[in-house]
Amino acid sequence: MTYESGDKATHLYSRSLVTEGTLAAGPRTDRGRIPMCGGGNGECPQLMGTGDGRAVYRTSDGTLYVLDRGESLPGTVFASGLDDTQGLVDAAGRYASWTGPTSAGRGLVVTDLDTRKVVLTRTGSLLGRPIALWGKTLWTWSGGTATAVEVGSGDAITSFRVGGDCSVAGFQAGYFTKQERRTLRLLDDWRSLRGATPV
Repeated sequence: MTYESGDKATHLYSRSLVTEGTLAAGPRTDRGRIPMCGGGNGECPQLMGTGDGRAVYRTSDGTLYVLDRGESLPGTVFASGLDDTQGLVDAAGRYASWTGPTSAGRGLVVTDLDTRKVVLTRTGSLLGRPIALWGKTLWTWSGGTATAVEVGSGDAITSFRVGGDCSVAGFQAGYFTKQERRTLRLLDDWRSLRGATPV
């Protein structure tokens, strides 16, 4: 999913990628037009692809939308009222996470894009920390330890420590987990870690 500007317009485009054999991009599909953005025209809406043909995006007024497979803009609203410090955290497959208002105060919310229902809420200590989604797993970082939680139940799956002296600006779940001073390579699944110490 990309924003592309030209001829005084900005459009959202999607391309399918072939990952078997030689990496190749399929045809570009126009998913709709938004107000001109990027460069000197202000920030474009925050956009994240889910990896399964969908996208979620947040507009400047704090509204979150989901764009289903093949759908054109604007998509469907599934959250609103987020302020400037709140926004999308990550999206993967059928799940998207963001920080926003909850019944217990500002917190981290994970929503099922298929059902449009909240499946996990966390408040307090997670806010402002690196967080990543991968499949049904939410990864969080605190004090040199990464912890994996199953989003449906909220149960901890596993955790590992890489040292509290490393400054972590962000990390990604999946095949690679990155931090500033070293790289942790996730092999076949989250159970196989190189360069990390299980907690």
